[in-house]
Amino acid sequence: MRIPIQVLVYPVRQRGSKWEYLLLKRIERREGFWQGVTGGVEQGEELDEAARRELLEETGFTPLKLERIDFSYSFPVADEWRCG
Repeated sequence: MRIPIQVLVYPVRQRGSKWEYLLLKRIERREGFWQGVTGGVEQGEELDEAARRELLEETGFTPLKLERIDFSYSFPVADEWRCG
């Protein structure tokens, strides 16, 4: 069961002297903007576990290392914004 908490992952790697960042493009019906990997947290799941799971599900990548940045942002969701 999902809880109302999301994780956001920005995969990064260094190749030589350059850094590469992975951003995913949303589908056009969702405005087509670019973002990191996002996803919901399951009941009883730790945030780091959810981040690893979402990264694997959406990209097929398994992180070598996770650096957690504790940041929280909330906003009200109007009924007309909800899907389904």
